[in-house]
Amino acid sequence: MTQPSGPGGGLPGQSRVVLVTGASAGIGFHTAREIAARGASVLITGRDRRRGKDAVRAIAAAAGHARVEFIPADHSTVGVNGQLGEAVTERLGVLGLPPRLDVLVNNVGGIFATRTLTADGYEATLAVNFLAPVVVTHSVLPLLQASASPRCVNVTSSLAWLAREVPGDLLADIHTARDYVGIRAHARAKLLTAAWTLAMSRQQAGTGMAAAAVNPGMAWTAMTQALTPQVVPSWRYVYPLVRLFQKRGDPARAARVCAEVAWTGSLAEISGRYITEHGKPGRYPGVVADPAFQDQVVAVAWDLARDAATAAGHRGRP
Repeated sequence: MTQPSGPGGGLPGQSRVVLVTGASAGIGFHTAREIAARGASVLITGRDRRRGKDAVRAIAAAAGHARVEFIPADHSTVGVNGQLGEAVTERLGVLGLPPRLDVLVNNVGGIFATRTLTADGYEATLAVNFLAPVVVTHSVLPLLQASASPRCVNVTSSLAWLAREVPGDLLADIHTARDYVGIRAHARAKLLTAAWTLAMSRQQAGTGMAAAAVNPGMAWTAMTQALTPQVVPSWRYVYPLVRLFQKRGDPARAARVCAEVAWTGSLAEISGRYITEHGKPGRYPGVVADPAFQDQVVAVAWDLARDAATAAGHRGRP
């Protein structure tokens, strides 16, 4: 597939349509604002309608155009994520745009101090950080396939550090019913997302679609503020020092890495890559890079999506 001229070898800036999930605040908000400022039409999702509308106003003001829309979405359930494609298509019509997405940024995430279950009966960390990006991507895939140069950017974290936080079988006790520790559940979910990213990159090879995992680095956001010693027990004795370091993290700066991967570089340069907070390619942990493990992860995602209590009418395979 040939790529039209424009930023990063893709579509001209004002022609691009981008969806950023979980973007009413934090890194997602700054990613959406950066991309909108480059001329793209941007759709964002979030749970809180008031915060979403405030974010739209701020993004539009910074971008200098009104092609910004908010879609309310609680990404903890398969049902909502599976219906997002329809919601996006409707909002594109509001903007007078054809049913097409050029970029999807799966930014939504969360961390939980205590084990929490979603309406599907799934452990919330797994549901929000792993299953949500999988089901959202599948839901909007026809819109991405309508683009001349589609790309999917999945926000993960520091994979080398996370690999040390998840001992044993990554697919055992998938809902963390035993020995729940917030940071370990989060680490496992992000590693599964990275494995799924690689699987998707393989599956989409030859179609012209690129998929990449991005670590934006540390930023002082609501999720970072939730990283208490209860969530990360190993920080118990150095917590004041860790907090001091965390507060120095600028979410706008962290978001630039996500925006750059979403916006620039050829699809061949980013597809299947893990991009670090420095904007450079990093290495996936060995288990994540194993195609057999990637296929297992896809199968787990499909089973979870199929069996979810809220998934009535959701029949496609992630």
